[in-house]
Amino acid sequence: KQWYQRRVRGRWMSTFRKMAKTKPIRMVTRPTNKFMKFCYDMSENQKFEVIITIIILLNMVQMSMEHDNAGVEFNDAMVIANLVFTVIYTLEAILKIIGTRKFYFYKSWNIFDFVIVVFAWLGILMDKITVNTVIDPSILRSFRVFRVARILRIIQMAKGIRRLLYTLICSLPALINIGTLLLLIIY
Repeated sequence: KQWYQRRVRGRWMSTFRKMAKTKPIRMVTRPTNKFMKFCYDMSENQKFEVIITIIILLNMVQMSMEHDNAGVEFNDAMVIANLVFTVIYTLEAILKIIGTRKFYFYKSWNIFDFVIVVFAWLGILMDKITVNTVIDPSILRSFRVFRVARILRIIQMAKGIRRLLYTLICSLPALINIGTLLLLIIY
């Protein structure tokens, strides 16, 4: 009888620990404003997600086409394509921010998308400014590779890869600290 009570108590403690770790899901309420309601409905629409996924796939193809020894016209076309994709991702973020308001920043994927958009615009600005800066523009351009990771939120079977990506995202603050320390030591 004592063995059974210990087993039940152990299950109860395990369940209690799991319950203590979970956070309540924040429900996004539909806005009452007509324009905000339109943005909310658009951003929550499954067709919108499919279109964004197709755009992400096209962006992956575009990024895979870049290479050394490319002609001037090809490089100009790649710059324009990068600008078009960045504008599309910015419009997506703006649409979701207007529709979901402060709830946009409650989802980690939205924060990830927002950071990618900000770094994309910083990379474009750094390319346009020809002044010598501390940050190499190619470093900011390398953040474009993380656009590929956006496709993982759609793929439900890639739980292992998503777990690795989540670990990477959680470790980014520590990596920023290490990068800052390295910059202080190098420069």
